[in-house]
Amino acid sequence: MNSKRNYLTVALLSAAFILCTVFNGGMYWQHCIFPIALLLICCLINFKELARGTMLIGACSIALAVLAVLSLISTRGNFQNGIYECEKLLLFILALYVGKVFSQNRRVILKVLVVTSLFIAVGGILAYCSIITPSEFIFLDGKLLRLQSFIKYANTTACLLGCGYFSLLELDTKYKKTQSLIGAVVLMGLWLTFSKACIPMFLAISFLIISLKREARSLFIIQNVITAVFSVLTAYLASIELLLPAFISICIGISLSSILPQKIKRDLFKPWTVLFIIGIIAGVVLIILKPSIAITLFKRWDYSRDALSLIPDTILLGNGPASWRLLQFTAQTSDYFVTLLHNGPLQFVVEMGIPFALIFLHCSFLPLYAL
Repeated sequence: MNSKRNYLTVALLSAAFILCTVFNGGMYWQHCIFPIALLLICCLINFKELARGTMLIGACSIALAVLAVLSLISTRGNFQNGIYECEKLLLFILALYVGKVFSQNRRVILKVLVVTSLFIAVGGILAYCSIITPSEFIFLDGKLLRLQSFIKYANTTACLLGCGYFSLLELDTKYKKTQSLIGAVVLMGLWLTFSKACIPMFLAISFLIISLKREARSLFIIQNVITAVFSVLTAYLASIELLLPAFISICIGISLSSILPQKIKRDLFKPWTVLFIIGIIAGVVLIILKPSIAITLFKRWDYSRDALSLIPDTILLGNGPASWRLLQFTAQTSDYFVTLLHNGPLQFVVEMGIPFALIFLHCSFLPLYAL
């Protein structure tokens, strides 16, 4: 792939990712047109790379499309919502084809993830300090202000920012200072989500990565320690409505997090390992002493348990795309309303059937094989 086409592909894909991020949660057919068009252009400008070895993707795409249409025809949910979900499926299929282009050039997708995560982090940080004021970019969880950014959901935001940070660590670039600064901004956004689910997973996965990737240890450990401290300070200042000091705290945290890794070259893996083990023990003790801290996990277990009762009669084609929104009321054993099941594989089985779920999950791992 030549350099001009490379830059154009990164720009188009970044734009598609950002559009999907901005319209997340309310992405109806009008919004889907633009990222679909961008992905189609990516396919066209990389047609030679795309034309080779796409038989498996083609077969999976046809199978997914046929099963989705059959499920939509027999839906027990809202037909219009089902059409929207099928349009998102088209986006996924196009993304698979575009992903094929990167089987020999993973740097492109890594750059796209970094650009998208930086966009999410900057938007969220500005909203956190009320420099921009979209109400859904942050939310008050008790007394704790949590960052959601364009995603409008803290856990998903944390997950995407974590992917962006890992992508940054994988990029071998000569611009170390810029890399460090971008990492500091993305990491600050990640920690300000205060996601009880994603931050521990991020740290656990990171521990495995830096145990193998020695050159990334100093950068990762120093940035996370500094960012964790300043994110807590920022959250406290924001909770008492000192927004200017909160913004200053963020700026100082990002500055130190980007500068100090360039100055400190010691291997801090052993003390980080000790700190990591202490953190695991403290987390387990906290959950035992205060089980209410994991109340969200228990609620989501209830959703999944109730959803299982919807499967037996519709194993092949499911209950229809987006049908969980309506059918939850016929299956729930406690009072709740959630548009998403918070269990992706199970939601596919409930809505689209077991064959669709298996093919979709297989396709979801194809980009990982390429990377």
